[in-house]
Formats: sequence, structure tokens, C-alpha cells
Amino acid sequence: MSAQKKRRSKKPEKPTPPPKLTKNEYELAVLNTTQRYGIIRFAIIWVGIVFVAFLMYLSIQTIAGQSTTFNSALEWNVRFGISEGLAWVLATLFGTGYYLKSNQHKRYIATHAPRLAELESIIDPQRSSSGLRKDGESPHGDPQ
Repeated sequence: MSAQKKRRSKKPEKPTPPPKLTKNEYELAVLNTTQRYGIIRFAIIWVGIVFVAFLMYLSIQTIAGQSTTFNSALEWNVRFGISEGLAWVLATLFGTGYYLKSNQHKRYIATHAPRLAELESIIDPQRSSSGLRKDGESPHGDPQ
């Protein structure tokens, strides 16, 4: 029983607070940390690039000299001469996708902008309007 009391009676030691830093010491510490972060970030990015390049090399080495689906599709395209038609189809598909996404974005802005304006007026009643149209576009006379 005395051993249990000894364990319970021990109070944890309070950690010592960090020393007070002057403004210059603090700025130097922030600069050092920022530089370390930049170096680590740079290294991680380049390790990733080298890793992806190595994987590309391995995949090319694996399929070297073999007939692949891509080669077959390319030969079929060249043999039948459909490259111009395929280009028009792809351009139409991507253009339509862009148009639909743009309209979806404008509709989203048109439905959510009034609520955002209401919240901004609650936060700062003196705030002036940006002058944008309801769909979020600049007025026609405005340079962009």
C-alpha cells in the first residue's frame, strides 16, 4: 500500500517555458524555419519527379518491342485517315464540356451571390458594391 501512495503522491513536473525571444531572434527563427521548409519542399518535389520518371522508364522498358493497344489504335488511325474527323469530334466534345461547365459556374454564382451580398452587408453596412453583374461578370464597359 505504501508503494501505491508513493506513486500517487508524485506530482508531474511542470515544463519550463521557452525563453523569451527578442524581435530579431524571433524573425531569425521564422526565417530559418521558412528556409528549412523550402528546402524540404524542394527535395520532396524533385524526389517525386524522379520517381515518376523512373516509373515511366520501367513501363517503357517493360513494353519495349511488344505490340500494344496504343500502337494498334495509332496504326488504325493512320491506315484509315480519320485524324481530321477525330480532331473535329474531340474539339466538339471539349468545347461543349467547357461551355456547360462555364454555364454551370455562372448559374452557381447567380444563385449564391445574393446571399453572399446579404452576409457582407450584415458584416459591413458601409461596404460598396463591386459593380459586377448578377452572373459575376464585369460590366461591358469595364476593362478586364
